[in-house]
Amino acid sequence: MSYINTIMTAMRPKCVYRPADLAESTHIPVKDVSRCLKMLEKGGMVESTNTEEYRRKKLYTTKQKSLF
Repeated sequence: MSYINTIMTAMRPKCVYRPADLAESTHIPVKDVSRCLKMLEKGGMVESTNTEEYRRKKLYTTKQKSLF
């Protein structure tokens, strides 16, 4: 199974995910999860929001339900 397919399968609608959370649940390295999420965001499959913490962190939400 491809990384993107695994990540999309792990994400549930109306839930917010950090790349580290998805990496832990899918056993994919964080670097690869972040790269896949950026590609999915560009393709319109996920949405991202920035947090106002010390480091710039992005949180991701899937748009799977709204696509169908």
